[in-house]
Amino acid sequence: MKIQLLIGIRDEDYVEHLSQVLLERYSDLFEVSVCSSEERLGELSGRTSFEVALLSPSMAQQARLEGIRLPLLLWDGATPVEGALEQLHRVRQYQRISALVGTILEEYAQVSGGGRREGENRARITAVWGPAGGTGKTTVALAYGARLAAEGRRVVYLNLEHFSSVPACFPMGGKSISTAFEKLDSDLGLLMQSIRQQDGASGLSYFCCPDNYDDMNLLTPQDLKRLAEACGQGADEVVLDLPAVCDQRVRELLDCAGQIYVVLDGSRIGWSKWKQFRDQNNVYGQLLPKLVLVANKGCRPEEVRGERTVSLPYVKSDDPVTVYKTLSASSSFQA
Repeated sequence: MKIQLLIGIRDEDYVEHLSQVLLERYSDLFEVSVCSSEERLGELSGRTSFEVALLSPSMAQQARLEGIRLPLLLWDGATPVEGALEQLHRVRQYQRISALVGTILEEYAQVSGGGRREGENRARITAVWGPAGGTGKTTVALAYGARLAAEGRRVVYLNLEHFSSVPACFPMGGKSISTAFEKLDSDLGLLMQSIRQQDGASGLSYFCCPDNYDDMNLLTPQDLKRLAEACGQGADEVVLDLPAVCDQRVRELLDCAGQIYVVLDGSRIGWSKWKQFRDQNNVYGQLLPKLVLVANKGCRPEEVRGERTVSLPYVKSDDPVTVYKTLSASSSFQA
């Protein structure tokens, strides 16, 4: 379901530019109606129900706001705002349209409540996991996502490690994912879309790391599952980068994933831990149809028991961005 959005402002050049960008880049989110006449706005807002309205101060005075679920004041930063209009949430008119859209989605997620679009998500979830740390799990997750993004798919990378690797790979200029942790009762699909960033080089969408690692630790298994599924709204693929543990929270995410990449390198410790998981954990048999063993850093898989395998080369670099981009272009990487 698209959000019914009304744009009411007399600046026709601005309205034309804004509506054109929304049509070209956000047509999956919004059904846009435009009005530049105060008289027509009063009629339109009276007979049609809108979920969100972006209104200049002069237009807001003429609109019938009771029929609009979320009226937002599109403010130029100079026009005086008085009376009842002071109660409206202000949105800066002159800013990047992507930031404007993010504000709309974040505000609407608060008033629409949870579940408005639950069930609409059709994105596949791929979990990237391993029983041992240091095997290159994050670069494999990013390489897989970048490979799909290069093929034109909409990919969201969600890092759920205890200490995030995101700052080492992407700019941190946006809102923290902690914003979503604090608003789990909102429309999570919209909220996650409002705060996610996009890397121009790889095409991957991602989230800025938590404000504090304890923010992640407070989440329940069900909270994490809802977050993962919410990331799929407006995406084709969600790539989960999971910590090297197998507690109830990770098991919940492995269970909801459509496929699982298990990343191992040539270390005896890593393969020993994998064999223990395989032989001792009762979920192995349930997960087997979804498992793909990734023999990373040029190693060879050991004692494969029916799992599919992917072999990745060793990339000699200390830069994780260089590593994942090289792996994403490797002919041996099966995305």
